Amino acid sequence: MEGVVKIKNGDKELLASGMVLTFDSEPVEITLSYKDEIITFSMEFISDPEIKDLPLSFELVNQTSLKVKFTNHNNTLGTYNIQPFELGSIGNRLLYFNYFITQLNQTSRKKIDYSFYVGKEVQNG
Repeated sequence: MEGVVKIKNGDKELLASGMVLTFDSEPVEITLSYKDEIITFSMEFISDPEIKDLPLSFELVNQTSLKVKFTNHNNTLGTYNIQPFELGSIGNRLLYFNYFITQLNQTSRKKIDYSFYVGKEVQNG
């Protein structure tokens, strides 16, 4: 019998988490599947010292795809969100996203630690 690990944080349940090392500044794509629903999550990294205002922006590509642009997340000590982002829903449950992004020293490569949680059930999510 194989073991199964379930992780909860309050009323939220961990759906997926992990760590990825990027190749240069190429976008990273994560596909989530939960209760026969699939969502594609794309992370794009922009490095531009002239941009001061928008360290993070979201773009809905279509009903099942979301693009997140991380601007100037170039800190070797790491950049992260203080509160989980509510992205919408998947499988009729609220979907949350946490990240911790670290720039690898003297490169354009990133280390991304990510977590996706599902929360309370929603109607017609």
